[in-house]
Amino acid sequence: MPNAAEQHFQGGENVKPSLIDTDILSLFFRNHSKVADRFASYLVQHKKINFSIITYYEIVSGLKHRDAYKKMSQFLEFASKNSVFPLTEKSVTVSGEIYAELRKEGNPLDDIDLLIAGTAIVNNMVLITRNKHHFERIRKLEVENWSSPYYGEPLDVLLGIFHDDGSFITFYYDSRRFEVLKDSEEK
Repeated sequence: MPNAAEQHFQGGENVKPSLIDTDILSLFFRNHSKVADRFASYLVQHKKINFSIITYYEIVSGLKHRDAYKKMSQFLEFASKNSVFPLTEKSVTVSGEIYAELRKEGNPLDDIDLLIAGTAIVNNMVLITRNKHHFERIRKLEVENWSSPYYGEPLDVLLGIFHDDGSFITFYYDSRRFEVLKDSEEK
């Protein structure tokens, strides 16, 4: 009998290769149930988790700062069994183009995020991040949030409105619930 992850793909669903951002990888190492389940489903089809050398740097620097030797060992073992994507001339060039475009629009992102985005775009991958609204400014980038309680659930209606104070309110509706989520990141 197939496990839950295998059942997820029985319908022939083809999941695009994904690049995992630092925040999602950190949740995975903290045993976040939604993220861990999504990793398991993804691995049925793709066999390895992909992340950038920038994410590798962010995880290593954070663990070294905290002197977390046991977690460092676990991370290094995890990295050795998965795929760490390097920066290339092509990915850095794409990142530079995105920087220029966003800067002209008055909506820049920090360099680390641009380098991760460039790596995902050049390798034709979906970027998996909790900072979905942050990265959605990049037109060529496909973004998903595997930690969201709504990830992968069919919704009958998705509606968003701007409130008078500039905040964005998202309404998610399906036959089981009606919930309003206020995203404090958007103003």
